[in-house]
Amino acid sequence: MTKYFNEVNNIISLYSGREHDKDPETFFRVLLMLVDAGLNFRVSVLGESFSEVPPVFAEARTRLGNRVIDWGHQETKDGYYEILRHAHVAVSTAKHEFYGVAM
Repeated sequence: MTKYFNEVNNIISLYSGREHDKDPETFFRVLLMLVDAGLNFRVSVLGESFSEVPPVFAEARTRLGNRVIDWGHQETKDGYYEILRHAHVAVSTAKHEFYGVAM
């Protein structure tokens, strides 16, 4: 069994926005509402950390606890693809997409 197998009805969501213009505050606000509502889900938050990481990332990681499957930059392309393969939903809260490639 891998870390991606989970209880029935758990949805694995994927988020890869690490910059302010990707609006991580909205994404994590909604996830924390789901936590407060007692809903079952798992999440992978991917992407490279930059010099200025929005503070919401630290709070969210703590509050999401064991719902977090993966967090941060993946060392290999195969590792990244493995995470993508298991995600049910990919979310974009981008306020601006450079060249239409926020996802």
